[in-house]
Parts: sequence; C-alpha cells; structure tokens
Amino acid sequence: MFYPDTLSPERGNRRGFNLIESAIVLGVIGLVVAGIWVAAAGLARNREITELSRKIVFIKNAYLTFTANSRATLDEDSLKNAGIIPADVPMKNVSGIKSFELSPNFVMMISGTGAYPITLKIFVQKAGSCLTLNQALTRAGLRGDVTSDWPDSYLIGGAIIGYGSSPDNASSTCDSVDQELLVSGGYGYDYVPVYITLNGP
Repeated sequence: MFYPDTLSPERGNRRGFNLIESAIVLGVIGLVVAGIWVAAAGLARNREITELSRKIVFIKNAYLTFTANSRATLDEDSLKNAGIIPADVPMKNVSGIKSFELSPNFVMMISGTGAYPITLKIFVQKAGSCLTLNQALTRAGLRGDVTSDWPDSYLIGGAIIGYGSSPDNASSTCDSVDQELLVSGGYGYDYVPVYITLNGP
C-alpha cells in the first residue's frame, strides 16, 4: 500500500531531541568545556609560577656567588654581564629605565644605587598576578615587601606589608594590590612594586 511521506510509518516513528533533552546535552557539553578551561588555566598558572621561581632562584644564587668575591656596585648592564640575570630574561626599557622582563606580567629593576646588598624591585603589572608572584617567592625561599612609590594617599594600607609569607597574609595583601591596580589607572599608575633585598654571604 502506498503511504504519502507525511503518513509513512517509518517517518512517524522517527523522533528528534525535544527542548529538555537539547538543554541537557548543551549543559553537559558546557560542563566539559568549563572543566577543560579551568584545568588549562591551572596548568598555565602553575607553569608561570615554576618559571618565575626558577628565574628568581637563579638570580639569588648567582648574586650570592658573585658577592662571595666582590661587593661591587651593580647596575643593570653589569648584572647581565656578570651572569646574575638568566640568559632567557630579556632587558627592556620601561619609561626610559633599564629593566628585566621576568614574564609578560612581571618586570624587575634595581631599586636604589645597586650597592651591596642589592635590592630588586619587581612590578606586579596585572590584577590577579599578585598571588602568582607570592607563590614564586615562597618556592624560591625569599620574602619581599609590598609598598608604593605613590603619594601617601595611594599607599596600600599606608604602610609596608610583609609578602611571601603565609597564604592568608598573602591573600589579604594581594586583595589590596589588585584593588590598587584596578583603580589606579585614573591616577596614571599601572603597577605595584615588590621589593626584595638579596643579602650576600
């Protein structure tokens, strides 16, 4: 017997997704994609912490080796020439000042004259990167101080804050740092400096 297409038994038994089933499928796909994104972001952050820590440890150890034989005052060029700065850390100019790019989010330069013991200044340039630097310093066995070159009204809490210690303290400090970075654009500042003093033998 001939059935028109619209009345075909086979065609009548076919059934597509209804709205609820489609929503469930899309929800599952969304969860999978979100899980992959979170995992990838975590791996990228851990890789940045590892690389940053490696570079800081290299600088610390190379400076200790150098100062065992010399207490010379160092500038950015002599730091590089003495092998204290890793070969994979490029030098760049920031507002006309020579500095070193530790990563896209962190730039480092000498604070002060470069006399022994040297103090290095690492700029946190992006909100959300503060905890990354804290973890890198902790892995490197170093501590730093968060302060500011700004007028008193823009100081973080109006004082120097210990950095590189407990996660709770770091979290509180970094909340302040991130807040400063988020609101500081209107004042013309886009960084928060972290000071690290390397004491020789």
